Amino acid sequence: MVRQTRRSAAAAPSFGSLPDALVVAILRHLDQAERLKNASLVCKRFQQLCCGSELAAKVVAELDGGAQALPRARALLAWLARHGSAVSDLELLLTAGEGASAEERHECAALVAGCLTACSSGVSCRLEELRVREGTPVQTTAWLPAMTALKYIDMGSTDRPLRLPCCSLKCLKQLEGADLGGAPLQLPAALPPGMTYLGLYDKGSQALPPQVRSRGAAGLYLCREAGRLLACTCSASHGSYCTLAPGALSKPG
Repeated sequence: MVRQTRRSAAAAPSFGSLPDALVVAILRHLDQAERLKNASLVCKRFQQLCCGSELAAKVVAELDGGAQALPRARALLAWLARHGSAVSDLELLLTAGEGASAEERHECAALVAGCLTACSSGVSCRLEELRVREGTPVQTTAWLPAMTALKYIDMGSTDRPLRLPCCSLKCLKQLEGADLGGAPLQLPAALPPGMTYLGLYDKGSQALPPQVRSRGAAGLYLCREAGRLLACTCSASHGSYCTLAPGALSKPG
């Protein structure tokens, strides 16, 4: 009986014998911070899987002030410098926090730009969804034109200006929707041809952007681009959501 039990135990598969696909499925149950901070240190195989393309596809980084925000942001930048090309969905919140010095705020803005640049570098950028959360300083959008696979972007702040040069959005042929905010907000003259949704949030201007013209008092506007119509919500004080499929609107008289 003891011999049979030992034989059965010896025949049982170990965790190390599980195929990579099954280990990845198990690691998905850990949040990203836990995977990178703890699971990746178990062994070389775990490190490769935790940093591999399957688990690196979605990155959520919430570093909202505090003593560890900048050190953790530096670690995030170092990680993205190695694996940013595998990220397809990025949500970023990074602030230096209240009471931060001018030097810390400057470094925070540089780290934000560095993280976004890391996700747009490489031969093929896979990033399809980008959310830069409220309060995260965006002082440059030089990284944006390289995100050619981008389908949705949510970026901007109600207390900082956001200026998008002409080349920044026009190059994004795959872009379908965007929520953009700024105080004030400056849009490029031309928008991507495939866009069907645009949310504008501008508390720093008293007039609508020149690309947008009013259609009634309900807050729904139409944006004309290259002879086609774009569903758009826009307000100088607040924004609301409205998504319409291509061709759902008729040409206004």
